[in-house]
This record gives sequence, C-alpha cells and structure tokens, in this order.
Amino acid sequence: VLSPTALPTANNYLTSLTLSSGPSGSADPLAVYVGQQTAGSTYKIGVRHQGVGSGATYAPSNAALTLNSTNFFVVAYTFGSGGSVSLWVNPTPGGSMPAADVTVAAGGTEAAGLQTVGFKAQSAGSAGNWLFDTLRIGDTWADVTPAVPEPSTVMLVGAGLGLMLALARRRRS
Repeated sequence: VLSPTALPTANNYLTSLTLSSGPSGSADPLAVYVGQQTAGSTYKIGVRHQGVGSGATYAPSNAALTLNSTNFFVVAYTFGSGGSVSLWVNPTPGGSMPAADVTVAAGGTEAAGLQTVGFKAQSAGSAGNWLFDTLRIGDTWADVTPAVPEPSTVMLVGAGLGLMLALARRRRS
C-alpha cells in the first residue's frame, strides 16, 4: 500500500528486488518507479526490468493517482531465465488475478530467487514523500491480496465484542 504526501517532479524509483546488498538502479532485476504526470496533482506508478530501458526509464500504468490517496499495488517477478515483471494497480483484494496493468518482458540478468528487497530514498528533492504500509511477499495471488472482510462480518464481530464487554461489566456490578 502506497500513499504520497508530496508528489515527485521527475521519475524516481522507490523499491526494488536486488542481486546485492541494496538498490543500485539499472542493475536491479526489478524496480518500482513513480513519476509525476500533472504538476502537483497526479502521478503514475510503473515497473522496470534490468536490461529493459536504462536509468529512470520505466513502463508506467495508465492509472493517474492523486496526492494523499492510498493505493494498493502488486508487483510480480517471474524468477529465472525468460522471466518478466508485472504490475497491478488497485486490484480487488480477495478476487481472482486479473490481467496485469503493465508487463515488462525479460532482459538482462535474471534473479534466481528472492534475495534482497530494497527501499531507496532518493537524494534529489524530486522524489516526493511516500508512506508505505503492509508489505506482503508470497508465492500466490491469494498470499498478497487477501480478502477484505465483509462489512456485515466486521459489524457482527464488533457487536459480539460489545455484548461481551456489557456482560462483563454487569457481572462486576
């Protein structure tokens, strides 16, 4: 889950799957980038695959996201030779895996397995400010997009807890 409190003014990368001890940019097998689309108003999120593009070149999603909004994104990396990087922006939690918003084909050095996940704080003032919450790593779509409880379930649990508290107070009196 990603939420910006200040938008980038240029393309910058936020997180990556690395082959070394930390993000290194163009050598990372997978990088997640953000870029400003409309000054002070919208941004796009995208992915980059090592060897496909260079520097801050990335494949953005079509979704124009806004400042101070919370967005759920999922990134998939296919390990080994011939792999790919895919991105979903705001998929329905608990649903079936839809077609990816962006997919970048293999290129360059592939990662054989999960090694290091890095977050990079850009030194330039053009990166924006970002809040991350709930990083999930899994083998399946369901591992990283769990179902959100139905509102009726949440209300039932809340009502049950309220009833238990009322009974506990009544017994103390």
